[in-house]
Amino acid sequence: MPEGFDYKGDVEINENDLDGEWIKQASLYANWAVRYAKELRLKDIIWLKKKVLKATLYNKYRVELTVNDKAPTDTRVDSAVRSDAEYEKVSLELIDTEARVNELDAIKWAMEHKKKSLDRLSENQDKAFNMPDGYKERREKAIQHKQEESEELDRMARKAMKRKEMGR
Repeated sequence: MPEGFDYKGDVEINENDLDGEWIKQASLYANWAVRYAKELRLKDIIWLKKKVLKATLYNKYRVELTVNDKAPTDTRVDSAVRSDAEYEKVSLELIDTEARVNELDAIKWAMEHKKKSLDRLSENQDKAFNMPDGYKERREKAIQHKQEESEELDRMARKAMKRKEMGR
């Protein structure tokens, strides 16, 4: 299994320094995109190496497994190719590389999501900065009022349920 990439610090957002986050975002995204492209290229190289090796081994085992001028079955040759140590090694190398490609693809999407989050956070910060005086306090009071209403409805529902249970 491949070693994981240390990306958590790159996708986290410091809401107290949105300008700094914006400045770093492009280079971080480029870094992860380049790493993804390199790993994808490596995967393609290993895939091609595996195909060439399979063809070479297929010819080798077809000759080695021929007995009295009787050609072996394709299943037998294929089984010999798949159990070859070098073929197994390349196959595992390809699996590990594919796992790294998938992880880098996920990191790339996380960086894209970070960009969208930075957009929203910056937009919200701009809105809050341009709001009239007292807006924040009125908004917090409205939220608190809704929570209190919800709690009161919850208490009333519990009382009603208790009365129903006692009436049985």
